Parts: sequence; structure tokens; C-alpha cells
Amino acid sequence: MKIISLFVPLSILILASCTLDDKENIVTINKKYSISLPSFLINAKTILEKDELNENTSLQYMNTLKELYVLIIEDSKSDFQQTLVENNLNDKYTNDFKGYTDFVFDYYKKQTKISHKFAISDTLINNKPAKLISISGEINEVNVFYTIGLVEGKKTYYQIITWTLAGFENKYKDRMKKIIYSFKEL
Repeated sequence: MKIISLFVPLSILILASCTLDDKENIVTINKKYSISLPSFLINAKTILEKDELNENTSLQYMNTLKELYVLIIEDSKSDFQQTLVENNLNDKYTNDFKGYTDFVFDYYKKQTKISHKFAISDTLINNKPAKLISISGEINEVNVFYTIGLVEGKKTYYQIITWTLAGFENKYKDRMKKIIYSFKEL
């Protein structure tokens, strides 16, 4: 009888946690874009100190217990053009979405000791041109798995970066893509 009385509350707790993991929240940032995120992710601005936040992001959500992280970086098309000119990079990168994606992915190659890189795929995210790539590698001596989506908006390029520890790749890879594909420029 004690086993049954222990089993019922434990089953309820497990089922409740599973349904919480399936809930989604739509987050809208400055009326520029929206994205659907798992409800277990928390806005990093509410839990991190200002100097711990990535100042280049317009969205930064995380769950350190579940080891899932999402951030979005916005780059205006005119700022990208200016970066190319100021750094004499016009010969290396074109001033368009292809040049931007090459520029961003080259940055990741420099920052991450890549152990496995999946092919870059061309796609559409809510009718916007986009590129998607997944990368496994080591950064700061930590093995990580990234799925990154780059989206060309009207006046802005968006980097939607999701990552987890390499050991959680199989657990989160589909959810990471789902997050990226939920992105919508408003």
C-alpha cells in the first residue's frame, strides 16, 4: 500500500513536469519580432547581473538546470555595410545576406573548436530568407551544441542562437529548430 501511495504523487509530479516542458510562451521584443520559447526558459535579464549579460543581444533566455540557452542578436543592414567598409572587408564579404552569413559563420569558426559541422541549409522562416546550421564543438573548454538561424529582415539581419551542452544534443536539437522556426519579424 505504501508503494502505491508513493507512486501516485510521483507519477503526478513527473506528468506535471512533462506538460510544463511542452508549454510555450510567445515573447515579443520592442514590436520588432516575436519568438515562441519553452515556458521553462527565463529572461536572463531578471536573473543575471548587468555585467554578465551579453550586451549585443535583444533577447537572452536561459535555464541553467536544463542547460538550454537562446539569444538573438540584431544587426542593421546599414551597420553591417559600415563594418565591412571600416574594416576593409569588402573584398572578403559581399554587402548582402550571403556576405552577412559568411561573416557570422566565420566568426563562429574562430570562436569554437569545431568537432562537427552540419551543412548550412537555405530555408525560409516565416517567409523570410534564412540559413540554418548546427555545430558541435568546444568553447572555453566546454563541449557545446549550437543550432543557429540567420534571418534576413526588411532592414535587419537576425542571429537566433540556441545552444546546450553537447551531451544534451539529442534531447534538444528538434526543440532548438522549433524555436528558430517560430521567429517572426513584425
